Amino acid sequence: MTVPGPDPDGARELQQHLESLADEHPEPVAGAIGWLLAHPASSRPALDAIVRSGRDDAVTRQAIRAFAAFHDENDVAAIAALLHGSTPGLVWVAASALASHRSDAALHALINAVREGDGAAVEAASSALGVRADERARPTLEAAAGHRTESVRYRAVRSLGQLGAISSAALLRNVIAHDPSPDVRREARLLLASDPA
Repeated sequence: MTVPGPDPDGARELQQHLESLADEHPEPVAGAIGWLLAHPASSRPALDAIVRSGRDDAVTRQAIRAFAAFHDENDVAAIAALLHGSTPGLVWVAASALASHRSDAALHALINAVREGDGAAVEAASSALGVRADERARPTLEAAAGHRTESVRYRAVRSLGQLGAISSAALLRNVIAHDPSPDVRREARLLLASDPA
């Protein structure tokens, strides 16, 4: 039987926690993320490398969430890069991570994805802007409410509701009158009817 020697730099422990990110049960994943956040000197470089790999697997998805939880503005570019050219699942995880990231850089990355992105990036970023509920996203979401893709329009309208529908009432009335999608029109109607202001 081999007895493991000392692990002065914590490399084995770090590797164990990184591997736990792939566990199918939430408890080991939460424990691993807690450990990674408590040991930034050793975990941040490893998380950065995993995030930048762009692999669409359980470890990368959890690494993105953990990396964003540091709330360091320097990490935003690596996460935001996943909004473009990644699998749709990874795009949504990256957008969700940026939604929870407290920095202005994360907000601007989401706004830019709505303005300049395509496909899943625009839809995911529109949804994430609603989660952030930052009033500075309103003009971008109002523009996205006129997007050519129904799912983007729906997400944009829904996110406007999370910011407070009354401030976009004129736009929402226009959506109700002119949007070709019954689902988008219904969402706009519900928002206007439910906003107490």
